[in-house]
Amino acid sequence: MEKSTDLIRVRYRNGQEGLVDDVTLNELLLYKKISHFYRSSENQWVQIANATLRLEEKAYWGPERRRPIYGVESESRNVRRGLLTKLYKRPTASISKLTTSQEWFENGFCLMIASGKYAEAIRAFAIAIRLDASHVRAFRNRGTAYQILGNLQQALDDFSRVIEMQPGDPKAYYLRGVLYWNQSRVTEALADLKTAAELGYQLARVFLKEHDLGGGDVA
Repeated sequence: MEKSTDLIRVRYRNGQEGLVDDVTLNELLLYKKISHFYRSSENQWVQIANATLRLEEKAYWGPERRRPIYGVESESRNVRRGLLTKLYKRPTASISKLTTSQEWFENGFCLMIASGKYAEAIRAFAIAIRLDASHVRAFRNRGTAYQILGNLQQALDDFSRVIEMQPGDPKAYYLRGVLYWNQSRVTEALADLKTAAELGYQLARVFLKEHDLGGGDVA
């Protein structure tokens, strides 16, 4: 698995901890979803309630800011390139040329699927979200990448955000349901998995049937 040395440890308001990228950190600070983050330069936890943070235009400009968010402040070119073109003809490292939410999403998708660079992928998805807060696929894929990196709280939050924006998304219910199941949150897991099955998601039906939970034969 990819090393996560460029990520920042945060503590959510429910006490759970996890690693996030610097752009997601901005998002969590802005919407007050965390109580602390770990400032490695000072080797200590920073309690948000007692810290002076400069939140300007959805950006935290503290010492955890690793590098500039290319393209966020520049004017959108509204250019959409095909995924295969991005994957085989343009290196994903040319991030300074990305300006639109869709471009950042596709860059993140390539990093995650083709290269297994999950930390870089979640940052690209986070920038896509910052540019377009309604980008459902960016939330869903960021949640998947965070789950792989072990930040289950952020994964749950991202899947829940997808469901909130798009209640008929069966894949989000399935992903959240499996995550609940792996956390032994059986009641919540069954509710999500059965909803996904009712919405026609085949993997949810298979999961329910294999675990003898009922709902696998939903019409």
